[in-house]
Amino acid sequence: MMYTKDDLPALLLDLKKNKRASESLEIANYNKSQNSNAPSREVARIEKLIRLLEHDVTIEDYNSGLVIINDRFVVSLISNKWRAKGRSKWYMHKDDISHFVNNYVLRGEK
Repeated sequence: MMYTKDDLPALLLDLKKNKRASESLEIANYNKSQNSNAPSREVARIEKLIRLLEHDVTIEDYNSGLVIINDRFVVSLISNKWRAKGRSKWYMHKDDISHFVNNYVLRGEK
């Protein structure tokens, strides 16, 4: 699936739904020592995807939790990791998505 800026309203709606689900799950499991909060992880993925869509890049689903940007960079939506397509070495990027996009993705296209 290709992501464009036209997908932002649907992503924002999905983000809102997952935030509500995450909060209710936290309340339901407040007394447990171990629990899994899948909606919380989905919130982090959607927020990163929205931040990536704010830049002029082509974003496409690649694998579970991964997207491919401009057919060259594979980026994890849950962590700050990226790699070049076809390579196996993973690199870390800063929390600032604009720094990653400007210094790595758009650097070769100028």
